[in-house]
Amino acid sequence: MTMNKEKLGIHEVSGQFICSSQAMDDVYRLAFQQAALHAENLHWLPDVPEEGKQRIALALKEDRLEAGVLNQAGEVYAGLILLSPLWMMKEGSLQSGMQMDDVIVDKAQRGRNLGQYAISYAAFQSSRKGGRFLGWECEEGNSASKVYEIVGAHKRREKPFRLAKEDIDKIKSDGGNTSIFRVESMSDIFNKKAGVFPTAPGIRDPISNLYDSILYDENGFFQAGCLVSQRISVLRTLGYKPDGIHEESPTGYQIESIDFSKNLSQKQVDIAAVKLIDQTVGILRKGEKGCDFVDIVGYPQDRTMLTLAEHYGAAVTSYTGSPSTLWMLDGSSFKKAAMTGAKLELK
Repeated sequence: MTMNKEKLGIHEVSGQFICSSQAMDDVYRLAFQQAALHAENLHWLPDVPEEGKQRIALALKEDRLEAGVLNQAGEVYAGLILLSPLWMMKEGSLQSGMQMDDVIVDKAQRGRNLGQYAISYAAFQSSRKGGRFLGWECEEGNSASKVYEIVGAHKRREKPFRLAKEDIDKIKSDGGNTSIFRVESMSDIFNKKAGVFPTAPGIRDPISNLYDSILYDENGFFQAGCLVSQRISVLRTLGYKPDGIHEESPTGYQIESIDFSKNLSQKQVDIAAVKLIDQTVGILRKGEKGCDFVDIVGYPQDRTMLTLAEHYGAAVTSYTGSPSTLWMLDGSSFKKAAMTGAKLELK
């Protein structure tokens, strides 16, 4: 038992990125362990293991999810990282990174530094794709917070406010004067907001991970905008659902970096904020995968955020009763973690 708690050296651990056809048994085993940790707050929907594996494999195949695994000295996979792209405005510039939707360590291997290695490997994956940060969500009071601080991560001041399926169903908009563009380059967003493209092309089916959503007035001028990244949950993918929430699926979105025209008054900003969210969700809902939850990220004391929270009856996201905290690994800590993660790459 004591030996199991000995810390693993970096030479004893390797990382590997997998695709939809690889290691589904190990991925499912680790994902099922994660679900079991929340057994008191989750219910198992009618399902069988093979269906759960197929759902995860499909999410990987459709690029809605990327999976990295940690292999302990050539043995079975001892950890699992599930990642999706995430863009946000940071320090006045548009930056790309990765969101760690789930990080799971085999229960028999916890306490052996695998959590730190998992985060480092995720930072490496973000860095190799040109990302400059790694973000994730964790409930306050989670013991894993100690690991996050060790690798140099910090808590964001912003909070995620959850619109659940029943909240989304109340929104009547079908898009209106809002258009969602797939983000193909950083210049796309700035060009559109500068008025280079004052009118939007046809609405595209939102099936990729990254979008820029823009609200126009009746004359086609920019009123408000936000960045939209797709979210996915391994628990929902497997068929679990949070207690009391019905008909949820893996597909959700995170709305970040809400921005407004400088020509709007505060009252107009409040109106535009609600319209932007209404119409953005209306478009997302029409996509092939639907839209079963949305996290709106903002400062909890910001007037616009308070307006949105009151309008939708939204509260800070919580899974087991504690409010969620957003974590960020960036700057020199991100670079250091990515360098460690690069050493884990399976040769």
